[in-house]
Amino acid sequence: MLRPPPEQGVFIDNRKLDGFLVSFPQGRCAAQDCASCRSCFEWAARVVQIDPSYRRECLALYREVLEDLCGGGIKR
Repeated sequence: MLRPPPEQGVFIDNRKLDGFLVSFPQGRCAAQDCASCRSCFEWAARVVQIDPSYRRECLALYREVLEDLCGGGIKR
């Protein structure tokens, strides 16, 4: 239930990653606030493609798990 369906619906275009590492400020990335920097989020938006039906299927599975966790559906 916690695993995505066997067919992979995520594609990362490695050719579009040229220059990604240059965007890190000389190894000081850990000291940055990700929420304010957003560099990795912007790169991911450009290079990661998710099949819409795969996304819907995964979100439905995760929603089901969350409801079970929050609603007591999973018992000891």
